[in-house]
Amino acid sequence: YVTSSESAEKISETLCRVRGAPLKLGQMLSMQEENLIPKPFRDAFERAKQAADVMPKKQLYQILEKEFGENWKEKFESFDDVPLAAASIGQVHKAVLKDGREVAMKIQYPGVAKSIDPDLNNLKMLFEYTNILPKRLFLDQIINVSRQELKEECDYLLEAK
Repeated sequence: YVTSSESAEKISETLCRVRGAPLKLGQMLSMQEENLIPKPFRDAFERAKQAADVMPKKQLYQILEKEFGENWKEKFESFDDVPLAAASIGQVHKAVLKDGREVAMKIQYPGVAKSIDPDLNNLKMLFEYTNILPKRLFLDQIINVSRQELKEECDYLLEAK
């Protein structure tokens, strides 16, 4: 399998840009034993855990308008455009409600829930075709766990319970 630092860095940058299932899978691969994943790739996957790209402000506002209506800003005392954190399926913003309560708002990236299955299926084919990962790595199990975790993470109502 390919182990160059340059290839690993390109993978890390791509994972951060595309987010969703590919980033989640990279995060899970970063936790594998050193003898299973070459160090340059483990390091790249680890960097990807900390560096998801944030959604553009225009896209963020479109999502908020869809969820809260055209005058969504009027429902809040304040809303921070800059996220506190960005992760594989969404980002978190600080907001203050009209009653003065500070809240953390999780905003899901558009289409991320619908793309879980096709993204993971495509990644599996890519990994198998390129032999970028060792055969002894249980890729099917990692993908299945990623799939389950992503679907649960995308269900914000389930998480709120």
